[in-house]
Amino acid sequence: MNKLANFLSSVKVTVVLLIVLAALSIVGTVIPQQESPATYARLYGESTARLFHNLGFTHMYGSTWFVSMLFFLGLNLVVCSVRRIPKTWKIVKAVPALQARDYTQMPFRRERTIKEPADNWKDIVTRFLSSRFSKPLTNELAEGTVFFCQKTPWSRMGVYVVHGSVLLLFVGAIVGAVWGFKGNVNIGAGETINSIQLRGSRNEYALGFQIRCDDFSVEFYESGAPKEFRSDLTFLNDGKEVMKSSVRVNDPVSFRGITFYQSTYGSTLGDEVTFDLVNNTSGTVHTISGPPNQDFEMPDGKGKFRIIDFQSNLTSGGMNFGPGVMVHLMGREGHGRPFWVVKDFPELDKRRKGDFTFVLKSFKETYYTGLQANRDPGVWLVYLGFVAMLIGFPITFFLSHQSVWVQMTRSGNKMKLIVAGTAHRNRQAFIKQMERFWEDFSLELQGEDRRS
Repeated sequence: MNKLANFLSSVKVTVVLLIVLAALSIVGTVIPQQESPATYARLYGESTARLFHNLGFTHMYGSTWFVSMLFFLGLNLVVCSVRRIPKTWKIVKAVPALQARDYTQMPFRRERTIKEPADNWKDIVTRFLSSRFSKPLTNELAEGTVFFCQKTPWSRMGVYVVHGSVLLLFVGAIVGAVWGFKGNVNIGAGETINSIQLRGSRNEYALGFQIRCDDFSVEFYESGAPKEFRSDLTFLNDGKEVMKSSVRVNDPVSFRGITFYQSTYGSTLGDEVTFDLVNNTSGTVHTISGPPNQDFEMPDGKGKFRIIDFQSNLTSGGMNFGPGVMVHLMGREGHGRPFWVVKDFPELDKRRKGDFTFVLKSFKETYYTGLQANRDPGVWLVYLGFVAMLIGFPITFFLSHQSVWVQMTRSGNKMKLIVAGTAHRNRQAFIKQMERFWEDFSLELQGEDRRS
């Protein structure tokens, strides 16, 4: 058991874990995270994309590799801290034996003989130590008096506050990686959804409630760039309205632990679209209208067609063709042949040489809002870890455990004064502080009216 504890608290193990974590973080930075399988296949090829997925490289920060390294580094910190805290705490609470001695081993030591000390010299010692450090402990000896005080002994525990903050960060990251998720959903104005598409996955996540987009609005600059887009949402539970809220860029809304961000927007077909189908043999024009999500019957029993895509500005070869729909044509045998029908260029469909030329006569266009959903149950642990770190770092690097002794021993009508002190950190600054203390204090004991 002791060998295992020695191994887990080893500095070498800490270094190895940090190197592995750094390497995994580099992989997670270089390889795009949580994209679709098609994106990875396009970037790296199907075989490499499959390998990256199996190794967890496409979702590195939630992978078994990364979470395991965080766990073992956290365990390393815990074992190190548990083994050292009792010894450190003993030092913090310890009070040295107040016996007359020479203090030659102290980083700061000054000695002086005072011929005629002030009558209230004990009060002066107590006042000076209390104002600069803390109220002193006193021990009356046959040969004199020893005073001892210390300042911020608890600063020795600052490093463990930092250790605890790092552990909180690790635990928060692990909780978020294991039980959190990110996803996206597009909602048209007036539509209601109850699930989202998980990022980097084909799976959907059931929210357990519904979201209705009551309205979506977008403002543009004169250049045509979007200035602001806003979604007016209603959250429902079993069809009953629970909360209404607007979502803007950089102004998300949270509901039942899930935060929704305004991510993107786009345009889609409204509730009606109209085609003119021109018979390429007779020239007869057939007008067909209906909602875009239905199958349209073609004239003369030639089959059916449906709309499978819409672009508000179709581009090809660097040219803008304007709005267009992709039509999925199904003949009597049910075979589909997708093709684009462009509203402003109806002659393009003639090149297809089908039975009919499709002309996009009119349509209603509406916007949809694109929301990003994020659930991170460990985020509050991460915030708490940062707060603890902001507290622990100043304690660790700017405070020190300072111990000061003042010893007065009588020799005839004279007094021998020794002032000594030590600090476990920042000793140069402590020595400068003690030099000022020594100058003011020794002169005060001689009865001179000098204040620091």
